[in-house]
Amino acid sequence: MMTANRNVSIRAKQIVSYDIALCSTTAETITRIVDHSSGHRLIFVDEGLPPQHRDEFLNQLTAAGVTFTVRSVPGDEENKTLPNVLDVVKAMNECGVKRRSAPSVVIGGGVALDIVGFAASLYRRGVPYIRVPTTLLSMVDVSVAAKTAANHLGYRNRIGTFHPASLTLVNMDYLGTLPRRHVANGSGEIFKLAVIKDAKLFDLIEAYSFSLAKSPDDIFEREKEAIGEIIFRSIAGMAEELEPNLWEGNLERVVDYGHTFSPLVEMTHIAELLHGEAVALDCLFSAIISYHRGTLSRRALERLFQVAYRLDLPVFHHGFQNIALLIDAIADSAIHRDGKQNAPLMSGIGSAYFVNDIDETEIMRAAEAMKCIHEQRLHEKTELVGGV
Repeated sequence: MMTANRNVSIRAKQIVSYDIALCSTTAETITRIVDHSSGHRLIFVDEGLPPQHRDEFLNQLTAAGVTFTVRSVPGDEENKTLPNVLDVVKAMNECGVKRRSAPSVVIGGGVALDIVGFAASLYRRGVPYIRVPTTLLSMVDVSVAAKTAANHLGYRNRIGTFHPASLTLVNMDYLGTLPRRHVANGSGEIFKLAVIKDAKLFDLIEAYSFSLAKSPDDIFEREKEAIGEIIFRSIAGMAEELEPNLWEGNLERVVDYGHTFSPLVEMTHIAELLHGEAVALDCLFSAIISYHRGTLSRRALERLFQVAYRLDLPVFHHGFQNIALLIDAIADSAIHRDGKQNAPLMSGIGSAYFVNDIDETEIMRAAEAMKCIHEQRLHEKTELVGGV
């Protein structure tokens, strides 16, 4: 007998599982890749990867009996574009990448990982891939995320997918040749997680911030252990936040701290700011708003600025003086968060709350305070955050 109700409902669940492993050597990284699956591999190498790392990685793959084809991918933010994503798709098609076995491998920084991850999510509606991050930023941020993306229409990460790598292998040896600015850049994401979620992590980076700036040959064993703990704690903390909300059904996310104003500021000043630098500036700007609201103490705000200085992170940029840009930025963040600001603010180091009422007056006041702090620093005033 026919029924008037002709609706058909489908309910399905998908188990998502992926691993992030810390490796101590390139040999261990290669062993993990070989153990994960077999077959001819397509290897994507970040164009900015130092030659010694590229050669060691490929030579050890060969020594392990892996056959592969190598393709280069750009690693700078300006080239995180859809055409470059489609170039990777083309390479996957030309090499006959299979649906499940022999996942492609990408080694490099966050941009390269994002480009290849996005392409892997599009090719045949999704094929697996393995990430080998080589920058501090990609180790503590991109390595954990399920998201892939490209910049588009003048906005950062405007198009993308949820498609985590089946395996991510973090080898801290790659940090030894990383330029100091890029170490600081990665520290920006660690700084964000510490100030909004993990007070112990903040204590660690406060104590060992200078160690991150040293060359590997100058670091004492105790410092190496501390840096390893900082990186692992950052990865584990990100994973803890992401796992219960991987597809972002809940748009109140503490890991969005530092990402309310920074995306548009970063893209507007893309030639001047790296991602972690923009995030750190947003963290400090938002901390000033928290201070003005009475939820963050003066001493805590001072500690934030002191640690940022010691990590070589910027504490001032003219983009955070452009009130119209900042208003546009928070409006765009609200669209991304389904019509609400859902802006995380600090209720102390390591804790957060959410607000939906940041207005132009608060933004102007915070911008003036950030400028005041910067000018006092330039003139070597004794009071670090006077005038805020």
